[in-house]
Amino acid sequence: MKKLYLFEKLKIFEKMAVSLIGQPFFRFAELPAQQTFMRELTQCFCAIQGSTSLHLVLHKNCVLIEGETGETCNINIRRINMKRISVINEKGGVGKTTTVINLCYGLAQKGLKVLVVDLDPQANTTSVLLKQNKALTLNILDGLMNEFDNSQRDLLDARNVLSTYLRKCPFQDDISDVLDNPEIVENAIVNIEAHLNDETYHNMFIIPSSHRLTDTDIKLKIAMRRSEARLKMALDIIKDKFDVVIIDNSPFTNALTFNSINACYEDGDLILIPTKIEQGGLEGLDKTINTLFEWLEMGYIEYDFKILLTMVNRNSVDKKCVEVLQYLFKDRCFRNIIRYQAKPVTESSLKKEILLSNSRSNVANDYQAVVDELITFL
Repeated sequence: MKKLYLFEKLKIFEKMAVSLIGQPFFRFAELPAQQTFMRELTQCFCAIQGSTSLHLVLHKNCVLIEGETGETCNINIRRINMKRISVINEKGGVGKTTTVINLCYGLAQKGLKVLVVDLDPQANTTSVLLKQNKALTLNILDGLMNEFDNSQRDLLDARNVLSTYLRKCPFQDDISDVLDNPEIVENAIVNIEAHLNDETYHNMFIIPSSHRLTDTDIKLKIAMRRSEARLKMALDIIKDKFDVVIIDNSPFTNALTFNSINACYEDGDLILIPTKIEQGGLEGLDKTINTLFEWLEMGYIEYDFKILLTMVNRNSVDKKCVEVLQYLFKDRCFRNIIRYQAKPVTESSLKKEILLSNSRSNVANDYQAVVDELITFL
């Protein structure tokens, strides 16, 4: 149980009720108007006689109102459907991974249970969120040489020694295993808070990636039969366990990308396109939107997308570019933008930290504003 509010007077209680309607954690069973919901809460309040203070406690399926003398009553609620956000741009270096990590943290801090799916073979999101140290050491390099010395020492052995090392997975299962067999998806989910023993990562989970995902992409291209629906099938299995799923993607159009897009098929799901204000970033935006339209022409659903402008400098060209893109795409653009600030981003990446967790920089404030904007239409 998590204590959300403490209030002592009916007026405070009424203000709390109005504010609760706007919370994203749940939808009420019949989506009542404010007056109906207020009436239900007032009835609950009146049912608790003789209380001078009340606690509002959040359970999985109800709001429990608890009086100081022990009387309780509750309002049944229904959680929102799990929302899926695929972060895509067919151009590297536009801030996809930084966006995924900070959105995950920001939404988790709002009380949402967030799952990140790392669908990028580079596994940068996995490395940061799980604080993996990929640095080469003398012991590792000596081990590779010893393994090669114990083989036939030909080109195939050299390839196998290197490939075996790069494809080692520190977890029982990762996203490659899930795409091979969606039914094992729950085995691949890592509770980040428990893994790191750090409450900073409360409500944050990940299906990690590894270098093996490159092989999985090739297998999916060959498989053909429902290969683009593997991730969708996996997420459907766990749709009652999380509030939001955020998918990080590689900067290439491949079978993995198609799985990611295809998984965002329900109303409220979103394709989020981080776009750096430069020629390459705009080209990536254009390619990504064209891909979505191609899928529509092939008979797939029309996917909802929003553009997040990143790494925006203070010069006149960048400001004008923001103005033009927001004019062209209107509500398809986030109102808030991410300003360019190299130092805090670089430091957080090197330290494998999350900007929002310990930075007061402009870019951290920008990501917080984007989280606040995003949560209004989840």
